[in-house]
Amino acid sequence: MIIVYPYKIGSKSAKLLKEKIISKGVNCLRVFPNKKYKYKPQHLVVNWGSSVVPKWFNTPYEIKILNNVACLNKVINKLNFFNLLKSKGLASFIPPYTTSKEEARLFLQDSVVYCRSLLQGSHGEGIIIAKDEDEIVDAPLYVKGVNVLHEIRVHVIKGKVVLVQEKRKKRGVQANRFIRSNTRGWVFCKNKCVMNPDADNIFSSEITDRVYTVVNNLHNQLKYILDFYCIDLVVEKETQKVYVLEINTAVGLTPSTADIYADNFINLYNELEV
Repeated sequence: MIIVYPYKIGSKSAKLLKEKIISKGVNCLRVFPNKKYKYKPQHLVVNWGSSVVPKWFNTPYEIKILNNVACLNKVINKLNFFNLLKSKGLASFIPPYTTSKEEARLFLQDSVVYCRSLLQGSHGEGIIIAKDEDEIVDAPLYVKGVNVLHEIRVHVIKGKVVLVQEKRKKRGVQANRFIRSNTRGWVFCKNKCVMNPDADNIFSSEITDRVYTVVNNLHNQLKYILDFYCIDLVVEKETQKVYVLEINTAVGLTPSTADIYADNFINLYNELEV
């Protein structure tokens, strides 16, 4: 049986993932930290973004889990994630950032500043855009803005890229150019992704190589921490340099993307010796 352990009870993606797994003929449960679930050796736990150690971890068995809770805590905090990459020699893959309000003011010389009041959040939560010094607020993290040419999401499961998407403007909606979230007029697309061969607008081979160089370098570090994740990357318009924005361990799913995750988790489940 596959166990989906979501970061919150109301996660629609966790529910959809469970339904997709069941539709493919594999038993699946959604469980929560303090419920009566008891782990069994024939179970595979898929940790869908939770950093909470559940009470059912208290078991005599070695828990088979994808994305261990303790490891997840190293990356879901945005500042910790940037610091981790910096400590691994990957500072060139992340946009300039600081925890100093004074240093953040220097970013304004040629960019906006993203004041991140929340270090864990989604859909642009906790972001204040500063265009001049008076707009810079107290925050635990400040990130220099990037003039975005393309934004790419790369999904990785056990070291294999299983899906690449591009963020595009929703039709008929006024999109926010600074906070490119689903709630602000943007959506990730698979069929029109610039990295797919049949896309309308193809990346140059040089940019494609740069994207995968970043992805491969990140995976060389993250493979010891995470079993699955997706990376949000942007290509800077002027230099075509690729930057990592964040990592996601509980990505929003649609029926088609849930299919991909369900198939991969089922394959991993079938490989287990139980």
